[in-house]
Amino acid sequence: MFRGSAREAALTFPRTSNSSVALALATLGLDRVEVVVVADPDATSTRHVVEWESPLGRYELTFENAIDPASSGRTSSITAWSVIEVLAALPLGIGPGAVVLGPPYRS
Repeated sequence: MFRGSAREAALTFPRTSNSSVALALATLGLDRVEVVVVADPDATSTRHVVEWESPLGRYELTFENAIDPASSGRTSSITAWSVIEVLAALPLGIGPGAVVLGPPYRS
């Protein structure tokens, strides 16, 4: 239903483009990362496929998460847990944009 840059995806789908925008900001930029959005009303999970090529090879990563039933299909269940982890890490000096993969670091 959509093919364009990460910037265009964010402007067209501001509530659901967080993954593509984060990937674009971490790599080639908002205007050089291509985003393809596929809508499936029968989907039971959100699915993100990241593909890239380099002189060394071709790569593909797939992430699939359960849809949060309270979101009317707009986000995955893991999103709330990610937000909680970042909020818990803020007092430790970890700021916005952090990726927390486990319990907050304790010194």
